[in-house]
Amino acid sequence: SENTETKDYSMNLRIIFLWLFGLAVILQSAVNFAIDLECVQKFPEENIIYIGFLSSSVLVLFIILQMGAITYFRNHYFNKSVQINFAVVFISLANFGLWFNSVVSNLNDTYTTNPNISHMIIFKNATSCYFDSKIQHALNSKLTPFLLPTRMEFFILASSFFISFWHSSSKQQNCHSRVISEELIHGVCDETTALLPRSTENRASHVFAIMISIFLSLPTFLTWLLLSFVYKDDSDHLNTAYEICHCFNSLAIIVIVYITFDNLSRRYIIRENHRPLTTSETILVFSSAGVVAYSTYGLLFALQSQVSEHMAALFRNIFWILETFLQTSLLIQCQRYVLSEKRSKLLSSFALVITITNLINWFLYSVYQNGPTEGRELIVGNKRNWAYVKTILVPLLIFYRFTSAMNSYSLYNQIKP
Repeated sequence: SENTETKDYSMNLRIIFLWLFGLAVILQSAVNFAIDLECVQKFPEENIIYIGFLSSSVLVLFIILQMGAITYFRNHYFNKSVQINFAVVFISLANFGLWFNSVVSNLNDTYTTNPNISHMIIFKNATSCYFDSKIQHALNSKLTPFLLPTRMEFFILASSFFISFWHSSSKQQNCHSRVISEELIHGVCDETTALLPRSTENRASHVFAIMISIFLSLPTFLTWLLLSFVYKDDSDHLNTAYEICHCFNSLAIIVIVYITFDNLSRRYIIRENHRPLTTSETILVFSSAGVVAYSTYGLLFALQSQVSEHMAALFRNIFWILETFLQTSLLIQCQRYVLSEKRSKLLSSFALVITITNLINWFLYSVYQNGPTEGRELIVGNKRNWAYVKTILVPLLIFYRFTSAMNSYSLYNQIKP
């Protein structure tokens, strides 16, 4: 049925990223398909390779159908029925299973590269062929650090869409009349509205907000580039600089979020005190737990080591936890206010700063595997511990930045003049 609930202003942006993530998953599946094709020529008697063909083909079909269905039904909600209930549950479970498989496979690829290990002896030829393949060495091993985070983000994002279509039907009847009256009084901004306002004065303030966002993220980005491509061997001081830049970035966002909270409480009326969390907000809270866990890991290590050597890491993780808590609270609480009555140039500029900063951090963490790993290994103790943290917690950290960017972009569209 057509969805008349209050618009999600970040819907089109989420759809664009869904297709980008989906194409990345398809690319990885195509590379695996090419490796299987190479191996089947060497070992045509290995049945497991043919199963690999079937697996890659079904996965690509599953991804394409999900992207098409979500794009087509993005402005609809599901009428609840037994079939729909089972469909949403099984699609979500399938996505979770593929997400979990990505985590386990990455750890196995990192520490199980010897095909003669006892539990792999049954598929010795197929496994050996996979790891010795020219495509694996020349292409797949280089693409995986970039494609794995997007693969995991796709499955979470796709599930969130289906659950939101399913979940919104229970609220549809209650908010139909209220939303229509609000639309008649205040009007609803179209999803395809331009990023910047049409007014010259307002446009100037938002261009300034974009410049501030770049200024806040530029030091972190530059130190990341130096750690990644220039100073790979002797990087102790640069790692400290990297941590300090992160502290500066987090502290600036904390100040911006505090000012935004203060303005919201003084200028806007709360519409719903006990409104349940939406699907997007639930995922935001879930992914923020990964950020807090990652930061706590680094914080504990910094506390038990020599404080003088890890002072920057200590403060960086403290500020990071505070930033995550305040930002998550803001993005959830702001939807409880009546934002359509007053447009604010200041608040919309702050929302734009938070959006762009999160997107830049999302990009940095998405290519984290090729970034400054030496400092991160020191924080968690050793390379093996870092592999577990990187594979399990970093994807949640990445998705938190993405979800925060989408929610803050929706806030920006709601209150921009």
